[in-house]
Parts: sequence; structure tokens; C-alpha cells
Amino acid sequence: MIPEWNKYGVLPPILPGVDARSRPIRSPYKVSPLELVDRFATSPTRSEILQGFFNYRADLNSLGIERGFQWINGSFVENVEIDEDRESQSPGDIDVVTFYYPPNTHISAYSHMFDRKRAKAAYHVDAFGFQLDHPLTPVHVRIISYWYSMWSYSRKDFQPKGFLRMDLEEEDTIAQQTLEDIMSEGV
Repeated sequence: MIPEWNKYGVLPPILPGVDARSRPIRSPYKVSPLELVDRFATSPTRSEILQGFFNYRADLNSLGIERGFQWINGSFVENVEIDEDRESQSPGDIDVVTFYYPPNTHISAYSHMFDRKRAKAAYHVDAFGFQLDHPLTPVHVRIISYWYSMWSYSRKDFQPKGFLRMDLEEEDTIAQQTLEDIMSEGV
């Protein structure tokens, strides 16, 4: 479930009206591919970014990266279209950290998927990767804490905000078909 944007145009970090002291529904909000399309395929630019994101997920899968999850954030999950200070009223990409179990291939076979410049050019994805098959060290805790803390506040005015989580095992086919239908209708 993706909550509505709050008055600052961001997802709330904790679902409004839920007691934060008792198992709150909070960020990162677990979503399905179809929920992502239903919520964010609201313009040609957003639809194109989503198409790139699903192509990215398909290419990860084809390289053997099939287990784990992704954190999804950036201006893509914000209501930037209402922000008068933005030069462009649309997001430019989608920010994604992929927490994954590596395939049985050498890292050189898939490391390009986490090259930010290449992923942004090919998929409209600002891509980061974090391998899950090694023991947790203080460095890893620092990296994960960095992402969580950086993604928990808006860049513009440092408002607390939420972000999304999607499992790599989720099937994207229905969402991709829905997205194609939306794009063919000209939304």
C-alpha cells in the first residue's frame, strides 16, 4: 500500500493515524509492481521512467539477480509536479538500491548494472547495489544507515519522508502490460 502524499508532497514516513508505538505501518512501504504503476504512471515522463525501471528489473533477472529487494525513492516518489521551484515539473529518474543475493557468476558479469551513469542512460534508474550474501560488518551497517537516513528526508526542505520497497521475486508482467496500455492511451 502506498500512502497519499502529505502537504509537503512526500510520502509520510509513518502511515498517518497509526499509533507509532505499536507496530506502525511505516517506510519503506512494501509495494507490488502493479501498485507502482497504478500510483505513479500519471504522465508520459513518469511512464517512461517506469518502463525503464521494469526493463532494469528484467535485465537483473536475466543476469541471475532474482532474489532480494529494492528500495525505491527519489523525486519519482514525490509530488514534484506541484513544486514551483523545480525547473522541470517531472522527475528525471527513479532512485533504486538493489539488495541482492549474487548469482553464481563472476561479479564482472553483472556489475555494470550498478554503474550509475550507465543505468541512468539505459534505464532512467539511479542504481546502487548491495550484496546480501556476506557477513554484516560495521562498514555494511554504515552503508545501509546512510541510505536509510538520506532517503528519510526530502532534499529540498528536509521534511521527513517515506520511500518504497519491492521484492525482486515479484512478477512484473501484469504491471508492464498495464503500463503499456497506459502509454498507448497517451497518459
